[in-house]
Amino acid sequence: MLNYTLLRKLAKTPHYQDLYNLCKELKMNFFENNSQLTSIQITFLKYVCFYYSIFMDVSIGDVSERVLEDEIYEDSYALYKNKKDKKTYKQGTQQNTEENIGRTSKWLFKSQRK
Repeated sequence: MLNYTLLRKLAKTPHYQDLYNLCKELKMNFFENNSQLTSIQITFLKYVCFYYSIFMDVSIGDVSERVLEDEIYEDSYALYKNKKDKKTYKQGTQQNTEENIGRTSKWLFKSQRK
């Protein structure tokens, strides 16, 4: 059985966070086999991305480092962020729709006079 707690701890380490960031920047492969990843590799990569996102939010000041103290805090923050992003997206889409009402343009094609 797969131990997710160990995968999370490993994905959270500076070593794998730096490796992930370098692979993104240099367009390198994270794993030797870059196709047909195993379920463990996929799960590990998801956790690395998950923690990368949290570390980025901590570094830009969106959230306190306290979030990283417990898995429950991490998961709760991810849920909060996901709901906030969906709400922002819906509001932005609705606002764009409201702005575009009445802004219809018409194309008028005239034939050349002879």
